[in-house]
Amino acid sequence: SCQVNNGGCDSNAACSHDASTNIVVCSCKNGYVNSGTDSVIKCIDACQVNNGGCDSNATCSHDASTNGVVCSCKNGYVNSGTGSVIKCTDACQVNNGGCDSNATCSHDASTNGVVCSCKNGFVNTGCGTTVKCTDSCQVNNGGCDSNAACTHDASTNAIVCTCKSGYTNVPTGGAVTCIQVTTTLAPGTRKAYLNSTYAGSTNPGFQQGECPVSANGAYGWHFVMTGTSTSIVSIRCVFKSAGVVTSMIQVPSDKHAYVFTQTGDTLLEASAVVNGPNTEFNLSNVCKSI
Repeated sequence: SCQVNNGGCDSNAACSHDASTNIVVCSCKNGYVNSGTDSVIKCIDACQVNNGGCDSNATCSHDASTNGVVCSCKNGYVNSGTGSVIKCTDACQVNNGGCDSNATCSHDASTNGVVCSCKNGFVNTGCGTTVKCTDSCQVNNGGCDSNAACTHDASTNAIVCTCKSGYTNVPTGGAVTCIQVTTTLAPGTRKAYLNSTYAGSTNPGFQQGECPVSANGAYGWHFVMTGTSTSIVSIRCVFKSAGVVTSMIQVPSDKHAYVFTQTGDTLLEASAVVNGPNTEFNLSNVCKSI
């Protein structure tokens, strides 16, 4: 019977005979499944039924030689299964999608292919399609002025440009532009500098104390000259966020200087013009006026 009209079997079925009864047995060929009943065998492409048993994020196709089902993860997915079990996982969840450790892995809206984008504070120094994320401060000083130090914001990792000692910021279109400070000292005065131990101090964070009320901000920084015979004539402080601050309040005497910032900040450096023999001053305490 199998030699006549394939024994009445579906064209995608193999016709054979039962070993005991010799009746016709129809069996779907490799790559096909029965969508009919036990008695009426209807063979359809296995990929049309439950995606051929493949993962929902896989494409079902057929082997060119055997016609067996082949499951291939779609673009943007990788096989995280074992052996012959194909399990397709978002590529970004496996080794960051192959992206640099300082890159964010996402997907192209059209193709779903992996897209590697350098995180804030990093720039791509790779070639072609290879994304290599390097600290922005290591590339052209992060875009900062040549007389500025490039650092990163502690919260966002964005670039922060701070003028180096001896330079002051004259903003140009929102950018930090550092020009050299030229100071002609009055007779009897000299430059004094903050004890380097206190560079990097924070408010809040450093030793707290009391401070006078100031319209210049709520966060106070109390500086005191070493020795007893030197007074502060003017002061210049550089903060991470506030930048250069020169306004001060002097109480209870001119060997003290209170400088204020609008928000909590980090002190990067400070210098002063003083009258007297001492050339160093300390950060005594920080405070917050209410």
